[in-house]
Amino acid sequence: MIKVKCHKILFIVIFLTTAQILVSGQARFIGKDFISYCSSFPWEDVFIQTDREKYIAGENIWFGAYVFDRQKMKPSILSSIVYVELLNYDNRPVLQRRVFIRDGFGSGQFSLPDTLSSGSYNIRAYTAWMKNYMPGGCFSKDISIYNAVNINSSFKKPVKHDVVSDPIILKNQGLELKTTERGNASIELKFIASGEYREANGDVCNLFIHTRGNINISETVSLSGEVTTRIINKKMLLPGINSIDVFDAHGRHITEKLVFTPSPDRPAIIRGINSEFVKRQNISVDLDVSDNRKYENLSVSITPFTGENNLNLENFLVFGNEFGPDILKVFAGKDLSKLSPGAIDSMLTGVKSNWINWDMVSGRSVFTIKYLPEISEHFISGKLVNAPGRGNYVLMSIPGKDASFQYAVTNNNNEFSFGIPIDDSLKEIIIQPDDEGIINLNSGFSEEYSSSGSIQDTSSVPRYIWDWSSNLQVQKIYGVVCAENSGSQYDVSKQLRFYGKPDIELILADYIKLPVMEEVFFELLPGTFLKKRKTGYEIYVIDPVTRLPYDYPTSLFIDGIRIDDAGQIAEIDPETVERIDVVKERYFIGDYLFHGIVNVITKKGDFSAAALPANAVRTYYRVIDPVLHFISPEYGDAGKEASRIPDFRNTLLWMPSLKNKSSFDFWSSDVQGNYIIKINGIASDGSPVSDEKLIMIK
Repeated sequence: MIKVKCHKILFIVIFLTTAQILVSGQARFIGKDFISYCSSFPWEDVFIQTDREKYIAGENIWFGAYVFDRQKMKPSILSSIVYVELLNYDNRPVLQRRVFIRDGFGSGQFSLPDTLSSGSYNIRAYTAWMKNYMPGGCFSKDISIYNAVNINSSFKKPVKHDVVSDPIILKNQGLELKTTERGNASIELKFIASGEYREANGDVCNLFIHTRGNINISETVSLSGEVTTRIINKKMLLPGINSIDVFDAHGRHITEKLVFTPSPDRPAIIRGINSEFVKRQNISVDLDVSDNRKYENLSVSITPFTGENNLNLENFLVFGNEFGPDILKVFAGKDLSKLSPGAIDSMLTGVKSNWINWDMVSGRSVFTIKYLPEISEHFISGKLVNAPGRGNYVLMSIPGKDASFQYAVTNNNNEFSFGIPIDDSLKEIIIQPDDEGIINLNSGFSEEYSSSGSIQDTSSVPRYIWDWSSNLQVQKIYGVVCAENSGSQYDVSKQLRFYGKPDIELILADYIKLPVMEEVFFELLPGTFLKKRKTGYEIYVIDPVTRLPYDYPTSLFIDGIRIDDAGQIAEIDPETVERIDVVKERYFIGDYLFHGIVNVITKKGDFSAAALPANAVRTYYRVIDPVLHFISPEYGDAGKEASRIPDFRNTLLWMPSLKNKSSFDFWSSDVQGNYIIKINGIASDGSPVSDEKLIMIK
């Protein structure tokens, strides 16, 4: 009997040891997969600061756009463009803008049409990379717009169909996790394990805690009976939303719990400032630059105080876009520093990450990347319809005297994509199939929207909205200008010819005038022929190696646009031609092969001398929308201060990018009342900063 008992004890020891090694290995495996997932599929948070939350139709919405790498909590280097949309109460776009992002920040504006109906509108924003997580993984913010003509008309509000969060279900029944706050210093974890679970998993599980993709704890927990307690020191956790995840001995995800760890208090940005001022007074605001504090891209807005509070940049980034817009609305207007971690934890019940998907982390399901990040170029995409199979060539040209040319190859769905430089110039773009098919271009903005409808709201209009409406009308009557063009933000470099230096560069002004293009080719372009056949005109070049015409047609261009009909070149008046470039050798651009190139460049260089090729799409395209400059009056001399033109600004100041300054000035208006100074931005170390201050104009 003793011998049997010894064997049984030995078996149990071997089993438990093996289970411990298995789980320890699983812990390392989970951590490795998790790091790989977060590196391969990084998460970006976009935050939009607007100058106000309510507007009158006809005004400008001024906004700053911030893009952060959620894991590093630093400005993102993944995206150079933010897509910003104004959606109406039926969740459809009214206005759309593309905003250039440099060092994690950009600015822009919406010029509201004065025909907009009164209602609740939504600003949503995302990068090209974030479109992979749409419609939920984007920034979303509600604003109100009132029409001055009929403020009393019914105010429409969106009613979005409730999206019930999936409850956190035990995937492997038998193990439950409960958390309890123990003051501000620690969290108590209770693992409640059934006998069946302990027997199947060797009395162990794996504890994994991360914050924004950063691993805090990854360890094996030995289960001592039905209830096992583990105390976590909060110093081991990064500030923010901590995800506590539990896995069984086989690496399967069982359950998770979100808890909150507050950040250390930051010193205020706005230093001592008086709280009361008079009309048309110059007001100076000092910023805290002690300990060599510096700020990059501070957005400053000064507007009437309406009693409403909204999440600033610092508080927003606690949740980011990772947990969706609904949780942000729960915390809107709340000061996180005044809420207990336990109260915040209870509000996080049932909330799930849009980013961390454990099935994808473990490889049980695949994350499909449809949209690439726009780091140094913007992507124009579309689909080739009525074309056979995949692998079809699609051509894109930007006409000009030094035209650009690209090609794309369609995928399995006959989709294609081109990359173009990021600037705010208006480009004429022509896209055409190399062979057959019809081009359908995408807008670039996401077409995935949350389903919603709208209802009529009969609540009364706030008194200050009537005042703002009157202020806007007075400003218009007196012709007060509030914005001006700030000029281009970009240095557009000279475009090079896509075929490099040609073998022949014929400048027609250097020769006597010839009446028709046939004579130009015959007299001035040796080895290049323009012939009239029974079926039409033909242009070909002689291969300099074989001294014979190529077996394939020569590629013909007018102002950089490829054409198939040589007759279009033959019919051009030589008087309108500036030069003709000829490439006689075979020329590759990537895998696309030209058997000689003839490019006729007109004096206008705008492809106006020929008809658009069949099945081609011609569009005028601006990658980045121009940015206007906010105009604020100055009363620096007695004449201006005594001016009879009323100053009824609804926004006193919008300063989108204050860099490395210790102070800034602005002028109060003729409107008395309480105003709020709001500042959001990025410190020199890349961390987010926010502050606000109330003042009164008497």
